[in-house]
Amino acid sequence: MSNFDFEGGIQRLDEIIDQIEGGDTPLEQSLALYKEGIALAADCAAVLNGIEAEVMVLQQSEEGFVLTPFKGGKNEF
Repeated sequence: MSNFDFEGGIQRLDEIIDQIEGGDTPLEQSLALYKEGIALAADCAAVLNGIEAEVMVLQQSEEGFVLTPFKGGKNEF
């Protein structure tokens, strides 16, 4: 997973969707594309989950430092 290309995965998912939605793909091939797409979607989700974990912000509290999810925007912690 560490060598997974997120952008390439998203691009391939778009290609798969276009092929399946085109309606010209035989059923067996559509099923294989669907399975490939499900695996790619899971890989992309894993990358996003990892990034979300990295975007945790250290915030000082009375008890010390705690991890707080990043909410986005300027000074929105």
